[in-house]
Amino acid sequence: GFDEVGVHTITIEKIKLSNTKEFDINSNNTAQIEVLKTIPVAKDFSYDEDNYGDVSVKFNVTDTDHAIVHGKVIISNGDSNIKEQDLITGSNVVKFTPKEQESYIVKVIASYDLDSNQLDNDSNYHENAVLLENEISFGKRQFQIKDIVSSTVYVQTAEGVKEASSINIADLNNLGNYIVQVKAKDMPVFYTTIEEYKIDNNVLKFVLKYEINKKVTFMFGKSGNKEDNC
Repeated sequence: GFDEVGVHTITIEKIKLSNTKEFDINSNNTAQIEVLKTIPVAKDFSYDEDNYGDVSVKFNVTDTDHAIVHGKVIISNGDSNIKEQDLITGSNVVKFTPKEQESYIVKVIASYDLDSNQLDNDSNYHENAVLLENEISFGKRQFQIKDIVSSTVYVQTAEGVKEASSINIADLNNLGNYIVQVKAKDMPVFYTTIEEYKIDNNVLKFVLKYEINKKVTFMFGKSGNKEDNC
Protein backbone atom coordinates (compact mmCIF):
# COMPACT_ATOMS: atom_id res chain seq x y z
CA GLY A 1 0.00 0.00 0.00
CA PHE A 2 0.89 3.67 -0.13
CA ASP A 3 1.10 5.85 2.93
CA GLU A 4 1.96 9.11 1.21
CA VAL A 5 -0.84 11.34 -0.05
CA GLY A 6 -0.89 11.93 -3.79
CA VAL A 7 -0.81 10.12 -7.15
CA HIS A 8 1.00 6.81 -7.39
CA THR A 9 1.61 4.38 -10.24
CA ILE A 10 1.05 0.67 -9.75
CA THR A 11 2.36 -2.06 -12.04
CA ILE A 12 0.44 -5.33 -12.53
CA GLU A 13 2.94 -8.09 -13.25
CA LYS A 14 0.84 -11.21 -12.90
CA ILE A 15 -2.78 -12.32 -12.79
CA LYS A 16 -3.76 -15.37 -10.78
CA LEU A 17 -7.10 -17.00 -11.54
CA SER A 18 -9.35 -18.86 -9.14
CA ASN A 19 -8.34 -22.16 -10.75
CA THR A 20 -4.72 -21.41 -9.74
CA LYS A 21 -3.58 -20.62 -13.29
CA GLU A 22 -1.28 -17.62 -13.58
CA PHE A 23 -0.52 -15.24 -16.45
CA ASP A 24 2.39 -12.86 -16.70
CA ILE A 25 1.59 -9.38 -18.04
CA ASN A 26 4.35 -7.42 -19.69
CA SER A 27 2.53 -4.57 -21.45
CA ASN A 28 -0.34 -2.18 -20.74
CA ASN A 29 0.00 -3.20 -17.13
CA THR A 30 0.24 0.12 -15.26
CA ALA A 31 -2.42 2.22 -13.60
CA GLN A 32 -2.53 5.38 -11.56
CA ILE A 33 -4.22 5.68 -8.20
CA GLU A 34 -4.38 8.53 -5.71
CA VAL A 35 -4.23 8.38 -1.94
CA LEU A 36 -6.68 11.01 -0.72
CA LYS A 37 -5.96 13.63 1.90
CA THR A 38 -7.37 13.32 5.42
CA ILE A 39 -10.68 15.11 5.95
CA PRO A 40 -10.20 18.26 8.11
CA VAL A 41 -11.66 18.13 11.61
CA ALA A 42 -12.88 20.82 14.04
CA LYS A 43 -12.78 19.71 17.68
CA ASP A 44 -12.26 20.78 21.30
CA PHE A 45 -15.19 23.23 21.23
CA SER A 46 -15.65 25.43 24.28
CA TYR A 47 -16.74 28.94 25.22
CA ASP A 48 -16.48 31.28 28.18
CA GLU A 49 -17.96 34.61 29.20
CA ASP A 50 -15.80 37.35 30.70
CA ASN A 51 -16.71 39.95 33.28
CA TYR A 52 -17.80 42.41 30.60
CA GLY A 53 -20.42 40.16 28.99
CA ASP A 54 -18.29 39.22 25.98
CA VAL A 55 -18.09 35.57 24.95
CA SER A 56 -15.06 33.81 23.48
CA VAL A 57 -15.81 30.73 21.38
CA LYS A 58 -12.81 28.41 21.06
CA PHE A 59 -12.04 25.32 19.00
CA ASN A 60 -9.18 23.69 17.11
CA VAL A 61 -8.99 22.79 13.43
CA THR A 62 -6.79 19.89 12.33
CA ASP A 63 -5.93 19.85 8.64
CA THR A 64 -3.08 17.35 8.42
CA ASP A 65 -2.76 17.35 4.64
CA HIS A 66 -3.62 21.01 3.95
CA ALA A 67 -6.89 20.15 2.25
CA ILE A 68 -8.80 23.31 3.24
CA VAL A 69 -9.18 25.86 0.46
CA HIS A 70 -11.12 28.38 2.53
CA GLY A 71 -13.47 28.41 5.49
CA LYS A 72 -15.18 30.58 8.07
CA VAL A 73 -16.87 30.61 11.43
CA ILE A 74 -20.43 31.88 11.53
CA ILE A 75 -22.30 32.86 14.70
CA SER A 76 -26.00 33.33 14.08
CA ASN A 77 -29.05 34.28 16.07
CA GLY A 78 -32.17 33.04 14.35
CA ASP A 79 -31.95 33.96 10.69
CA SER A 80 -29.29 36.65 11.18
CA ASN A 81 -25.52 36.18 11.14
CA ILE A 82 -24.08 38.39 13.86
CA LYS A 83 -20.42 37.47 13.43
CA GLU A 84 -18.28 35.91 10.69
CA GLN A 85 -14.57 35.20 10.87
CA ASP A 86 -12.11 33.47 8.57
CA LEU A 87 -11.15 29.95 9.58
CA ILE A 88 -7.52 29.11 10.33
CA THR A 89 -5.71 25.86 10.95
CA GLY A 90 -4.97 25.31 14.63
CA SER A 91 -6.51 27.33 17.44
CA ASN A 92 -9.49 29.57 16.60
CA VAL A 93 -11.02 32.16 18.94
CA VAL A 94 -14.13 34.14 18.00
CA LYS A 95 -15.47 36.86 20.29
CA PHE A 96 -18.96 38.33 20.32
CA THR A 97 -21.37 40.04 22.70
CA PRO A 98 -24.58 38.05 23.24
CA LYS A 99 -27.93 39.26 24.44
CA GLU A 100 -29.42 37.80 27.56
CA GLN A 101 -31.88 34.92 27.40
CA GLU A 102 -31.07 34.11 23.77
CA SER A 103 -29.51 31.19 21.91
CA TYR A 104 -26.82 31.26 19.25
CA ILE A 105 -25.58 28.77 16.68
CA VAL A 106 -21.85 28.45 16.12
CA LYS A 107 -21.11 26.86 12.75
CA VAL A 108 -17.70 26.08 11.29
CA ILE A 109 -17.73 25.52 7.54
CA ALA A 110 -14.91 24.81 5.11
CA SER A 111 -14.40 24.07 1.45
CA TYR A 112 -11.73 21.43 1.01
CA ASP A 113 -10.23 19.30 -1.76
CA LEU A 114 -9.03 15.80 -0.90
CA ASP A 115 -7.15 15.13 -4.14
CA SER A 116 -4.65 16.85 -6.43
CA ASN A 117 -7.05 17.03 -9.42
CA GLN A 118 -4.55 15.15 -11.56
CA LEU A 119 -6.81 12.18 -12.21
CA ASP A 120 -10.09 14.12 -12.32
CA ASN A 121 -11.34 17.55 -11.44
CA ASP A 122 -13.97 17.86 -8.73
CA SER A 123 -14.95 14.42 -7.50
CA ASN A 124 -13.30 14.96 -4.10
CA TYR A 125 -14.00 18.68 -3.70
CA HIS A 126 -16.41 19.56 -0.89
CA GLU A 127 -17.95 23.03 -0.86
CA ASN A 128 -18.95 24.63 2.46
CA ALA A 129 -18.92 21.39 4.40
CA VAL A 130 -19.95 21.71 8.06
CA LEU A 131 -17.04 20.75 10.31
CA LEU A 132 -18.74 21.73 13.55
CA GLU A 133 -22.11 23.08 14.70
CA ASN A 134 -23.08 23.82 18.28
CA GLU A 135 -25.78 25.81 20.04
CA ILE A 136 -25.05 27.95 23.08
CA SER A 137 -27.67 29.64 25.27
CA PHE A 138 -27.49 32.45 27.79
CA GLY A 139 -29.75 33.13 30.75
CA LYS A 140 -30.52 36.44 32.38
CA ARG A 141 -27.38 38.56 32.51
CA GLN A 142 -25.99 39.34 35.95
CA PHE A 143 -24.47 42.63 37.06
CA GLN A 144 -21.18 43.27 35.28
CA ILE A 145 -18.36 45.76 35.59
CA LYS A 146 -19.23 47.44 32.30
CA ASP A 147 -22.61 48.38 33.82
CA ILE A 148 -20.95 50.84 36.22
CA VAL A 149 -21.60 54.43 35.16
CA SER A 150 -19.92 56.20 38.08
CA SER A 151 -18.76 55.65 41.66
CA THR A 152 -18.16 57.98 44.60
CA VAL A 153 -16.18 57.24 47.77
CA TYR A 154 -17.35 58.72 51.07
CA VAL A 155 -15.39 58.80 54.32
CA GLN A 156 -16.41 59.22 57.97
CA THR A 157 -14.69 62.25 59.51
CA ALA A 158 -14.98 64.18 62.76
CA GLU A 159 -17.28 66.57 60.92
CA GLY A 160 -19.45 63.80 59.51
CA VAL A 161 -19.56 61.83 56.26
CA LYS A 162 -17.89 63.61 53.35
CA GLU A 163 -16.97 62.78 49.77
CA ALA A 164 -13.35 61.69 49.56
CA SER A 165 -11.64 63.87 46.96
CA SER A 166 -8.28 62.30 47.86
CA ILE A 167 -7.22 59.38 49.99
CA ASN A 168 -4.12 58.89 52.10
CA ILE A 169 -2.97 55.27 51.97
CA ALA A 170 -2.25 55.38 55.72
CA ASP A 171 -5.94 56.10 56.37
CA LEU A 172 -6.98 52.84 54.69
CA ASN A 173 -6.01 50.85 57.75
CA ASN A 174 -9.61 51.31 58.82
CA LEU A 175 -11.74 50.51 55.76
CA GLY A 176 -14.83 50.67 57.94
CA ASN A 177 -14.68 54.45 57.69
CA TYR A 178 -15.44 54.30 53.96
CA ILE A 179 -18.57 53.67 51.93
CA VAL A 180 -18.97 53.76 48.16
CA GLN A 181 -21.93 54.96 46.11
CA VAL A 182 -22.26 53.07 42.82
CA LYS A 183 -24.42 54.18 39.90
CA ALA A 184 -25.02 51.41 37.37
CA LYS A 185 -26.83 51.29 34.06
CA ASP A 186 -30.49 50.24 34.33
CA MET A 187 -30.14 49.71 38.10
CA PRO A 188 -30.92 51.75 41.22
CA VAL A 189 -28.05 53.54 42.92
CA PHE A 190 -26.62 51.37 45.70
CA TYR A 191 -24.10 51.77 48.50
CA THR A 192 -21.55 49.23 49.54
CA THR A 193 -18.44 48.77 51.67
CA ILE A 194 -14.80 48.29 50.73
CA GLU A 195 -13.55 44.74 51.24
CA GLU A 196 -9.90 45.46 50.51
CA TYR A 197 -7.61 47.69 48.50
CA LYS A 198 -4.54 47.21 46.34
CA ILE A 199 -2.10 49.36 44.41
CA ASP A 200 -1.45 48.28 40.83
CA ASN A 201 0.97 50.32 38.70
CA ASN A 202 0.57 53.29 41.04
CA VAL A 203 -3.22 53.12 40.72
CA LEU A 204 -5.30 52.68 43.86
CA LYS A 205 -7.98 50.02 43.43
CA PHE A 206 -10.82 49.06 45.73
CA VAL A 207 -12.55 45.69 45.94
CA LEU A 208 -16.19 46.33 46.79
CA LYS A 209 -18.65 43.96 48.35
CA TYR A 210 -21.56 43.21 46.03
CA GLU A 211 -24.32 40.77 46.97
CA ILE A 212 -23.32 37.48 48.51
CA ASN A 213 -19.89 36.11 47.69
CA LYS A 214 -19.40 38.69 44.93
CA LYS A 215 -16.88 41.48 44.71
CA VAL A 216 -16.34 44.34 42.30
CA THR A 217 -12.95 45.95 41.69
CA PHE A 218 -12.72 49.55 40.53
CA MET A 219 -10.11 52.29 40.40
CA PHE A 220 -10.54 55.18 42.79
CA GLY A 221 -11.54 58.42 41.14
CA LYS A 222 -12.65 56.87 37.83
CA SER A 223 -15.94 55.56 36.54
CA GLY A 224 -16.91 52.74 34.24
CA ASN A 225 -13.62 50.95 34.87
CA LYS A 226 -13.22 47.40 33.70
CA GLU A 227 -11.41 45.34 36.27
CA ASP A 228 -11.89 41.73 37.28
CA ASN A 229 -14.83 40.34 39.23
CA CYS A 230 -14.00 37.62 41.66
